[in-house]
Amino acid sequence: MADIVNSTQTITLQPGESFVLPLGAQIVYTSDPENLQSDCAEIPNTEYACGYFFIVLDADSNDNHAMDMNTRYVSIKIGSTTYTINEPILYGDSNSPTPTDKTTLNTHVTNTGLFEFMSVTENEVTSRTHIHVYFKVLDTYYDDVRLVINNNNIGSIYEVPPIAATCGSYPDPA
Repeated sequence: MADIVNSTQTITLQPGESFVLPLGAQIVYTSDPENLQSDCAEIPNTEYACGYFFIVLDADSNDNHAMDMNTRYVSIKIGSTTYTINEPILYGDSNSPTPTDKTTLNTHVTNTGLFEFMSVTENEVTSRTHIHVYFKVLDTYYDDVRLVINNNNIGSIYEVPPIAATCGSYPDPA
C-alpha cells in the first residue's frame, strides 16, 4: 500500500492565466475568490478565525527553571502542515528581554494566506513574563493549530493550543 502524501503548493496567477490542478488536488485558499473560475475544483470562501497562544516564562536570572529565557519556538502546526520556526521566544538578558516579533516569525511561514502571525506582546508580572502570540488562520484549520515550544535546558516539548480572539483586534507589540 502506498503512503498518502499531503503537500501544499502556492501559485500566483495573473489575470487571464490558467493552471491545471493535478488529479485529486483541491484549492485551499485564494486571495480573490470572486475573480477565480474553476471547471472542476471547488473554490473556497476565504474566512479567517483568530486567536492567540499564551506562554508564561520565568523572568529571573536563574537558568535552572523550566520555561525560562532559553525557551524557543520550535514550529507551528496547521493541520497536517508544519512550519519550522526555531527562534527564541525572548532574546536579550533577563533584565530587559525582547520578544521575537511577528515579522521574524512570519518569515518561517511560507503560506501567509493559510496562517499569519499578527502581533506578539510581552508583559512582566513579578518574576514571570507573559507572552501573547496573536494569529489569524483559515477558519477550517483553527481547531488544528498548535504552537510547538521547547525549553532547551529541560528538553521538554509543549504543544500550545490556541485561545479565541477577535480578528483585527491585536494589542500593540511589546
